[in-house]
Amino acid sequence: MATNIPDTSLLDMVKTTLPNLTKGKFTTLLKYQRYPYCEALFGKERQLYRGGKIIDKEVMVTESTTAQNVGAYQTFDPNVEHFMAVATQRWAGTGDSYVIDEIENGMNVGAARIVDMIKIRRQGCFMGLANRVEESFYACPASTGTDAPMGIPNYVCEIAEAGEGFYGGVPRNDGTTYGSTVSGINPLSSGSGTSSILPAADTATYKTRWRNYCAGGSGYYLGEVDTTAVTTMSKAFLKIGFQAPRHMADLANEENPVSRLRIFAGINPVIEFAKLARAGNDQLGADVARYDNKTVFNGIPIEYMPVLDAQTTLTDPIYMLDFNHLYPVIQSGFELKEYPRQQPQQPTVVAVYVIMRWNLVCTDRRRQAVIHEYS
Repeated sequence: MATNIPDTSLLDMVKTTLPNLTKGKFTTLLKYQRYPYCEALFGKERQLYRGGKIIDKEVMVTESTTAQNVGAYQTFDPNVEHFMAVATQRWAGTGDSYVIDEIENGMNVGAARIVDMIKIRRQGCFMGLANRVEESFYACPASTGTDAPMGIPNYVCEIAEAGEGFYGGVPRNDGTTYGSTVSGINPLSSGSGTSSILPAADTATYKTRWRNYCAGGSGYYLGEVDTTAVTTMSKAFLKIGFQAPRHMADLANEENPVSRLRIFAGINPVIEFAKLARAGNDQLGADVARYDNKTVFNGIPIEYMPVLDAQTTLTDPIYMLDFNHLYPVIQSGFELKEYPRQQPQQPTVVAVYVIMRWNLVCTDRRRQAVIHEYS
């Protein structure tokens, strides 16, 4: 005969069961075919931060401008210059919850059935969290609230007119500029076009190097992966300091910085690159090739990111990201922390709240690039 679980023991059972369940993993999540951003967040790219009201990183944005050639017995005056800026970012929170009510019919079949229900509800909760985190990769500035994490477009900004170069100043969305700073640093960009970015020297207010590389438009990239697009990517590859792996094993070596270089794209560019690689186009040389059943660009795999298929801001963007300088930061002690709580005035209900405190941080925007169609 089945034994009912006493109300008073339900909270204790949930508390003792949670530590013995497998930590939340995303290998079985079904909304997207792949979760590369979640893999980065909970993998080798992440950093733990002990706390504080904000996340701050010191960035050297310029160097001495008084170096000179000197001869014997020549004098010159010493000079003090300011090289540093502080990039700041607030903490963001992502959370979800699930509940268990002992009165539910399925609960009245013994302790084992309760454990099964906890696993099911918990997995569903983590599935929702994974979707939310993955979609935050491309969170547009117009839709990010005060509690939302920063997405890639906050740091890797689109080009404002046809061209190529370090023109990614402040975030833009469908031609609208949002804010005048990125992480508290002014990149000296009005956002109205590449010509509006003044070639002035760095000052205490403006930091001209606090910009990412971007390219697009006629003569650069129109959404079609052809020799012109490959040439544009090759320039970006060199300009942002990407390095081809000397050996493919370098990509799996977490101690090698090359393993943190990533190229992301939606389904259309990924398929077009694969076609070029299979065709063995001599005009492309070894830039686009197949290795270990993957399409690679200068040895770096071109990874399919499903969430990019759903975005409507840019057409078929290709992101070249250096996760040595662009990475998720998680507040120590809040890595998907679970809080079982008995609900007020509901003695048979236990809710489990799952909370993560984190955000995306960039310390070198000149190591990041985006290539997209512009017309």
